Amino acid sequence: MAVIYVTPKGACLGRRRSRFLVRLGDRVLVDIPAIHVDQVILLRWATLTPAALELAIDHQIPVFYLGLNGQVKAYIQPWQNRNVPLRLRQYAWATDPERACQMARLIVAGKIHNMRVVLQRFCRFQGGPSEQIPVILKTMTAYQRQVIQAADLDSIRGIEGQATQSYFQALRDLIRVPEVRFEKRTRRPPTDPFNAALSFGYTLLAKDCLAAGLVAGMDPYVGFLHGEKYGRPALALDLMEEFRPIVTDRLVLRCFNRRELQTEHFESHPGGAILLNESGRRIFIDAYEQLMRTVIVHPILRKKVTYRRCIELQGRCLAKALMGEVPTYRPFTFR
Repeated sequence: MAVIYVTPKGACLGRRRSRFLVRLGDRVLVDIPAIHVDQVILLRWATLTPAALELAIDHQIPVFYLGLNGQVKAYIQPWQNRNVPLRLRQYAWATDPERACQMARLIVAGKIHNMRVVLQRFCRFQGGPSEQIPVILKTMTAYQRQVIQAADLDSIRGIEGQATQSYFQALRDLIRVPEVRFEKRTRRPPTDPFNAALSFGYTLLAKDCLAAGLVAGMDPYVGFLHGEKYGRPALALDLMEEFRPIVTDRLVLRCFNRRELQTEHFESHPGGAILLNESGRRIFIDAYEQLMRTVIVHPILRKKVTYRRCIELQGRCLAKALMGEVPTYRPFTFR
């Protein structure tokens, strides 16, 4: 299935019978049957016609609106989920400290495992680690043990924050392009090209995790690890934690180390923000979609699926755990 990105300034998503058309002036950039489309993504200045919106709704295709730096501003989800018992169970788990901790432990343990595997893989493929990476790997193994024994959400979040900080220190040493500098993670706003690519990649991933939660029938704003905050899709953020290292971080490293992304693909904005420009977004989106279409063997189900399908399956696995259909939630762990 395809994802339509409408990103150029002045582009419009339209409809011709049962097909989507992306037009830029007199040119047709995309012409694809609706039955082959999984999602529609519109960037800030793009538009869509009422007929195209109706086609998306008729085919149960979610439409996402992204801001300039990639954040999800809004989404249109076809009316399809009526699973009230599942949502009631989700609310009960989220408001029960013991059960919320149980789920948060598993999510963070899965994330730390995947961060370790990403570091180990890049070290192996790039001619050996720096001096500090083996030390950080041992530290992260300790964090993984600690989080399983953590007594409350504050402790779990504290361990996750420490592990992530150590991980980013190691990630910095895996950048093989001298002109690309990454001192620490900065988000609001990103202040260097590496952070800009991470932020944009995390937003694309969050969009897919939000869609996975909705498809599974859950409320995307009620999570377990991420607390309640107005307008924050906490469940989508929970689902994406275990995928951050193996999808976004790995992809950003690859794009810079292969020089697919260079300084010319970024631009400065007021307030010190550094963001991908139009050509940079196109390069990164193409790389992201290529990764999402990559087929792997699911580590739990033992069947071949794409990465995007893996995310959807994790949403369904979480729903089954909440309903008691499986003994426990099992995070997606990279090998």
